[in-house]
Amino acid sequence: MSLIQGWVIFDITNSANILGFILGSISVFSLSLILIGGVLSDIYEKKKVVLVVFFVLGNSCIVLVSFFSIH
Repeated sequence: MSLIQGWVIFDITNSANILGFILGSISVFSLSLILIGGVLSDIYEKKKVVLVVFFVLGNSCIVLVSFFSIH
């Protein structure tokens, strides 16, 4: 999936700098969600934590798509 994301981002922007920035941002965001999700799944029900994490990831995908559709 990361390969295809990188390919599409580079195809749209034609810039390796923007590609690196966006893929780095995605990685940092994913890592932070993994850490927060791990702590929250120890405290709350795992099903609720998974639903919230997927909701946040879905919204971040929508923001990314809207950013590139504006560009």
